[in-house]
Amino acid sequence: MKTLLDKIKRNLAGYDPSADTSLLDRAFETAADIYASRATPDGRPLLEHCLEAALTLTSLSMDANTLAAAILMGTADIGGEKAAARVQSAVGPEAAALARGLAQMRSLHFSAEERARATQLSELMVAMSQDVRLLLIKLASRLDLMRHLKNAPAEGRDNFAQESIDIYTPLAHRLGMSQLKSELEDLCFEFLFPAEFNRLKRQADESAAQREEAINRVVSLLRGIFKEHDLKVHITGRTKRLYSTYLKMLRQNKDFDQLFDLAAVRIIANSVEDCYRVLALLHMLWTPIPDEFDNYIAEPKPNGYKSIHTVVIAPNNQPVEVQIRTWEMHMLAEYGVAAHFQYKEKAQGKREADEDTVGWVRKMAAASETAQTAHSRSEDISVDAGATVYTVTPLGKVISLPAGATPVDFAYNIHTQVGHTCRGAKINGRISTLDQKLRNGDVVEILTSKTGSPSRDWLRFAVSPQARNKIRAWFKKQDRDENIVQGRMMLHRELQRAGLKREDLLEKIDIDDLLESFSFKSEDDFHAALGCGDISLGAVMERYRRAYRELLAVEEPASRGAARARTTIRKSRKQDVIVEGLPDVMVSFPKCCFPAPGDPIVGFVTRGRGLAIHRSQCPNVRSFVESGDRIVPVSWGETSGNLYIAEIEINSIDRVGVLQEILAIISESKLNVVEMTSKIMKDTTALTTIRLEVGDIEDVSRILPRISSIIDVISARRKL
Repeated sequence: MKTLLDKIKRNLAGYDPSADTSLLDRAFETAADIYASRATPDGRPLLEHCLEAALTLTSLSMDANTLAAAILMGTADIGGEKAAARVQSAVGPEAAALARGLAQMRSLHFSAEERARATQLSELMVAMSQDVRLLLIKLASRLDLMRHLKNAPAEGRDNFAQESIDIYTPLAHRLGMSQLKSELEDLCFEFLFPAEFNRLKRQADESAAQREEAINRVVSLLRGIFKEHDLKVHITGRTKRLYSTYLKMLRQNKDFDQLFDLAAVRIIANSVEDCYRVLALLHMLWTPIPDEFDNYIAEPKPNGYKSIHTVVIAPNNQPVEVQIRTWEMHMLAEYGVAAHFQYKEKAQGKREADEDTVGWVRKMAAASETAQTAHSRSEDISVDAGATVYTVTPLGKVISLPAGATPVDFAYNIHTQVGHTCRGAKINGRISTLDQKLRNGDVVEILTSKTGSPSRDWLRFAVSPQARNKIRAWFKKQDRDENIVQGRMMLHRELQRAGLKREDLLEKIDIDDLLESFSFKSEDDFHAALGCGDISLGAVMERYRRAYRELLAVEEPASRGAARARTTIRKSRKQDVIVEGLPDVMVSFPKCCFPAPGDPIVGFVTRGRGLAIHRSQCPNVRSFVESGDRIVPVSWGETSGNLYIAEIEINSIDRVGVLQEILAIISESKLNVVEMTSKIMKDTTALTTIRLEVGDIEDVSRILPRISSIIDVISARRKL
C-alpha cells in the first residue's frame, strides 16, 4: 500500500508543488494504526480502499487536506472520540474536521422501500454538507467500491448498485462531474442489467474499429475547414458510454446500429465568440438538422453545464454529432465542482474550499428540475450571464451586440444603408418581426428594399448606441417641418395616455421653463428634437406630470365639505376612554371625524345616545368646544390591542395603476381596509376615500408620506 501512497504524493506534487506531502504520510500512519486489520465487503484492507479513493481525488486535483481526510474517512466510525483526537493531533484541524464530517454523512441509510425518495436523499446530502469536498470524497469512495463490487458477497450487490445509481449518480450529475458519473453508471449498469450490458458491450466492441475510422475521417475534414478559416480549435472524437447509449436507445426507440451511424466529436475553442464562429461555419458548410440543436451556453443546465450541441450532415452523408465549448466549459463539464478549486487556485494563488463554491453546489441542489423551467434554472445557476449576444450572418460572420438587441441593431451593425432600408428579417431561416430580441447563436438575414427609410418606432426597441444614433441622424436630415409635426403628435398622444387631459391646466404650464430645462430657445426646436428622437419622450413627460400635479394641488379645495355625522354607538371598552367623574358611561365614536388614540379628543353630551367622542378639531363640535357647552373632559386610557377606524382621502391623476400602488403600500404596512370609494371629479382627477383599521394615529402618519410619494398622487391626507 506504500506504493499507492507514493503515487498519491507524486500526483499531488505534480499539480500543487507547494503542498505539504508529509501530511499524507501522517494520515497514512494514523489510519493504518486505527484500521488495523479491518476490511471492506469485497475483502480488501480498509486502508487500501481509502487510498484508492484518495488516488481518484488526485485526478480532480484536490488539495492535501482533502486527500488526508479521504485516507482517514473511516477512523471516526472505528475509534470514536479517542481516534478523533489522534487524527486532529496528526493532521491538524482542517483534515480532522473533514473526517468528522464524513462520519456524520455515513448515517444516511438507504433501503429498497425508500427508493422513490432517492432524489430527495441526494439533495439532502448536498444540503447537509458544510464543505463540498465531503461530497467529492464520498463519490470517490463509492466509485472505488463499485469497481470491486464483483468480489463482494452476491447477496448485497444489486442493492448496493441500485443505491449507487439512485443516489450517487444523480449527485455526481448535480456536481457536474461527467467523467465520474459516466463510469459509475456503467458499473451499476453491469450489475443491474447484465444481459443488456453484455449485449451492448459486444456490439460496441465489434463496431469499434469502424466507428474510429468514421470519427478520424470527420476530424480530419473539420481540421482542414478550421485551418482554412484561421480558427484555432482542439478537436477530438467522443467515446459514448454504454449506459448513456442504452438510455438513448430506449428514448429514441432505436437499435445500436441505428444510433451509432453518427460520429461524435468535441470541438474546444478559445472563447465564447469562437464557439459561435465554429457553429456558423458548421451550419454554413454542412447541413444542420434543425431539431438536433441545443444551446447550453445561452441557457446552461441546472448543474452549470455549458456547450453547444448540434448535429450536421458531412459531405459523405455521414451524420455528425458535435459538442462545441471553451476550455473552461470543458473543465467544468468533465470535473464539475472540482474544477472550481482549480480556477480558484489560478486566480488567487491558493487552494481552498471557498464559500462561493459551496453556495454554488447548494444552489444546484435547491433547483428542482421538475419545478422550474430551463430558463429560470439557468438564471439561478449561470455564473456568466453576460451583457453581449453573439449572432451570425448567413455567411458565417459573428456579430456581437448588446443584450436585448433586435434585427434593427443587427442591420445597422452590418452597414448604415442596410439599416436604413431594412424591411424585415429571417432568424434561423424563419421570418421574424423587427422587434424580436436576438439570442446567442441566432443566424440573422436582413431583408431590405431599394427605397426604404427608417421608422421612428425603431427607437422604441433598438438598444445599440450605433443603431439609435444612425436612426436619429437620418431624421435630423429630413424636413424640419415634418419633425415638428411628429414631435407635437407624439407629445399629444402621450399626454392623453398619461391622463393629463385638462387643456386649461396644460396651457398654464410654463413652456419657457420647460424649454430652458432642455436647452431649447423655441417650441419648434423642442418639437423637432422630440420628433427626430434627440430628446427622450419619457423625460419630457416626467416634467409635464410634475407641473400638472402642482397646478392641481393649488386648485384643490381647502375642504371638500364636512361629512354628515353618522354615529356608531358602543359601550366604552375597559379604560378605553377615561371620562372624568363618569366611570361607566355609554360612549359613541361618530363617523364625522373618526378619533383614534393619539388624537386630542373631547366628550360631547348627546340627547339620548350617551357621550360622543370627537376629535377636538372636529367642525361639528367646534362651536361647543369654544363655548364649553355640553363638553366633558375625556382622555385616552388603555387602548393596546384595540382597533379604530381612520379615514384618509387621496387626490390623484386618473391613471391606470395608481390605486393598485396605494393599496400595495397599505398592505405592506399590515393595515386592513374596511371600506373604499373612488370617483372621477370634474377636473378629471380621481378622489379616493379609504377607511382603515388602525391601532393609533401613528399607523396613519407612517403611510401618508409613502402614498404622497407615488407618481401622479397630488395629495394624501387624513380626513377631518
